[in-house]
Amino acid sequence: MMTAEEKAKFRSHFLELGQGRIIPPTNTFWNTLWTYPTCAEDVYESLTPSDIRTVRNQNKVNFILLIRILCTKIVEYGDPVHIDKLSGTKHTVELLNCIRFVSKLVPFVFELAAYHNDLETVFFWSKEFDPIEYSRREAPVPLQPHEIHESLAVRLLSSLIKLLFVNGFTTSSKSMTVWEPGIGQRTKYDPPNLIIDSNRSELLKLLITLCSSPMYSSILHLSSTGSKFLTYLVSSTPKQELLFLVCSLVNVACRASRSSMDESSLIYPENIEYSEIRHVVVAYSFQLLTLLVAYPLPSPTETKFLVDAGLITSKPHNMARLYMGRIYKDNEILFLATSLVNILRFPVTGTRVTENGTKVKSTPPALWATEAAMLIWELMQCNKNFKELIGRKFVSELMVVLMYYTFSFHSNHVHANLVRVCTYLMLYLSSEDMINDLFFPMSSSLYESLPGPYKLQYHPLTTRDFLVCQICNCIIGKQANLLYLTNKPMPDLLAKTLVEILYNLIQPVSNDELNVHNDPLKKLNNPNSRGGLSYAAACSITHLIVKLSNRSFVLEIPFHSTSLALVIRAVATAAMNYPGPSRMLLFSMIKNEKVFQEVRNTMASLHGVHFKQGVPVRIDNTPEVVPVTPHLINGSFRPSIYGEPIETYGIARPINREEDHYMTEDETVAESLRPSSPRGMTNKAREKMKKNIPIGKSWGGDAALKTILEVIIPKLHEVLDESEENEILKMVQLIEDITFEDNYEKPEPLRFTWSHLSLGWYMSLLFHEIYDSNDLMKSFMRSNNGIFKSIGSSLASVSMFSYSWNSLLSRKPKTNQDEIQWVKNSLTNYNHWANTNVRLFKIDSGEGFFSSINKIGSGVSQSLPVSPVTEMATQFGKRFSELRLNSNQNRSSPVLSISAGETPPQRPDTLRKLSRNSISSLHTLNAINRTRSNTIV
Repeated sequence: MMTAEEKAKFRSHFLELGQGRIIPPTNTFWNTLWTYPTCAEDVYESLTPSDIRTVRNQNKVNFILLIRILCTKIVEYGDPVHIDKLSGTKHTVELLNCIRFVSKLVPFVFELAAYHNDLETVFFWSKEFDPIEYSRREAPVPLQPHEIHESLAVRLLSSLIKLLFVNGFTTSSKSMTVWEPGIGQRTKYDPPNLIIDSNRSELLKLLITLCSSPMYSSILHLSSTGSKFLTYLVSSTPKQELLFLVCSLVNVACRASRSSMDESSLIYPENIEYSEIRHVVVAYSFQLLTLLVAYPLPSPTETKFLVDAGLITSKPHNMARLYMGRIYKDNEILFLATSLVNILRFPVTGTRVTENGTKVKSTPPALWATEAAMLIWELMQCNKNFKELIGRKFVSELMVVLMYYTFSFHSNHVHANLVRVCTYLMLYLSSEDMINDLFFPMSSSLYESLPGPYKLQYHPLTTRDFLVCQICNCIIGKQANLLYLTNKPMPDLLAKTLVEILYNLIQPVSNDELNVHNDPLKKLNNPNSRGGLSYAAACSITHLIVKLSNRSFVLEIPFHSTSLALVIRAVATAAMNYPGPSRMLLFSMIKNEKVFQEVRNTMASLHGVHFKQGVPVRIDNTPEVVPVTPHLINGSFRPSIYGEPIETYGIARPINREEDHYMTEDETVAESLRPSSPRGMTNKAREKMKKNIPIGKSWGGDAALKTILEVIIPKLHEVLDESEENEILKMVQLIEDITFEDNYEKPEPLRFTWSHLSLGWYMSLLFHEIYDSNDLMKSFMRSNNGIFKSIGSSLASVSMFSYSWNSLLSRKPKTNQDEIQWVKNSLTNYNHWANTNVRLFKIDSGEGFFSSINKIGSGVSQSLPVSPVTEMATQFGKRFSELRLNSNQNRSSPVLSISAGETPPQRPDTLRKLSRNSISSLHTLNAINRTRSNTIV
């Protein structure tokens, strides 16, 4: 690393670029840039954002030359003629310095307002750059199709991919081959060469950076504009090279799910830098793989340059997505599914051991959990074999795991993007025909492995019952005080999605005739035919209806009445179409008849009120007085939603406007994320209604509520009144035989549909994760540094017990000082996107990562993402400490005691009100539906 004096000299040399003279490309001045630095820190830390902008703004020609000369140098090393030079340290360091410089500088190019319309061609998509001609130009330089094939961008991408498969530099093989065994390669796994890993990390970082130009655009235009680098990468990269790249990324990413330290290669107790570089490679592999697979090709006007240049002969396709969609071998599909689900599973079923040895059934998500969830979603849409396997083997556990993230982390700013992806993935799954397994009894081993706060009072009968109860608890606001909860309420965007998921889960029953035995001792805890809702789940739904039908709650925002309508309609649909399987639901309805009467009374009281610009007003234009109910949160009273601002997860609260139909960008995006509503509740139906129609008359649940009160409940009274049976189970069995007319609307799930806006929002979550990954990684490594060191110490101190730990101790300590120094030289704390003008998502220093950490818990390590191996390593450290103290001491684990008692059929009490954010009434959005499943083969 350079000294302070050397850094100052290097910075002064760089700032000469901002002077008036244009430096010729052949001048030896440029050589200093790649020969003087010795490590990544020298490049990233020596120059400030202000230095870079000074040069860029004062002498744009020199800045363009700088970028192009550095890229050209990389291209030269990727040429087969010069690739042998990488066997020497000098040339390798020069190449890495060029890669680091381009990674650091490119974000300052992308942030320019004129980049997309003008400078993109000048910097990257032209064959040559003439400084004199550029200085004299009077109009933007158009993209020349005949130059694109030999443009700097194409040559740079081609060279970067070739450099990822160079023997002795990024692979250990003399021929181009997949990095690690897995998909596309079935060989014995060897521990990674960490010098090779560090070189790969530099190249992957640059590829991701080149594809990050959407960070500097709007969500509204992201999917239609895209990134030329990413478009070329997925559609025009030679097929074999792209296939090798995709398979390599998949195998590195999936290996991180292994629980064995040797198999995952994530932890090196002897050296923290080794562990860090491996985590960095895995993180970059996940990010680039997810970008490649999830990337929606932009509009034809943005891909026309590929056709005009002859790089493709027909309509472009995302070949990376196509490759992933064509994986069909059973072992490879199982490898993918198991690995990705394992990454999401661990925080739910894993055990965290604190420093004092206490076992805590709550762990933070893996560093790459968001990318894993997105890959599962993408693969289910593009690979029918993967989707079939998830539905057959993993769907129940996956839904429970996804719900855990929403349950535990919905108010945690650090994991906001993960919660969003998981919640919408649940919505997608709940609308598919693959959820039949949810209606079967919930696995006892899965339930007992869940963290204590995530369990219910009684063991649920089916997985669907568990999900329904937890969703109701989340919406009501009865979450337990988990380690990661803050005092913030659930954002409206998530609450809406949970109601829609609940709507999808209440209505259906199993396609299979599941014969059940009625045990008199279990009474209301008996299962139902075809996996119908349990009595406990029905009671949770009733509690939710009480919450949603509170008059003050209905008047807070327009969607609250819609939420109530959705739940009422789902209950009525399930009862009318499947009365036998819904016997417990019907019994709950008659026991809580007054609840539904109160719903009718509440909605009738709103016949003189309507919403205007998101605010309830009377028909005579006098304001409706909404009682301000204090909300009890974590033992203290807090004002209602009209008090302090509340986190909205990217969706703005309504503001008073003169225009009735005006929508902010956030509201437009929020509208695009809503699935199509049931009949009578769609935007089209609302537009047909009279203006300022009262809430009570426009409410979408009116017909369903009328069915419940005038058809279902009278029928239940008729059947039960004719019988003198007082025993609860007998009454339920009588209800089971009830039939209703077969002309009620059939269950139809709410389906999430893709549009340009929703795709833009979805990709913005991924880019936000990429932006934050460096800070997350460094914080994670700092917080776990002590754990890694203690494992190394424990390994040495328990060598006498090696006969029982052969596999763990088989890894030999690394003592190669050159290797250690090489790895250290490639690591940096610098976030090269920081301090640039990112527009895609909000960068708020007051709500940044570190400030969130300070707010959440007492210790940093409690709030940081971890990998499965880290938790396993923590347990090993504890185990080794015990062995050192007493080799004969046995460890015990707590035994879960589950009550099988009857759930008392009582009417729910008035529920605490949850303060939530407002969002104005969403109007019609003419979205272009883009089905993401059109690549299934």
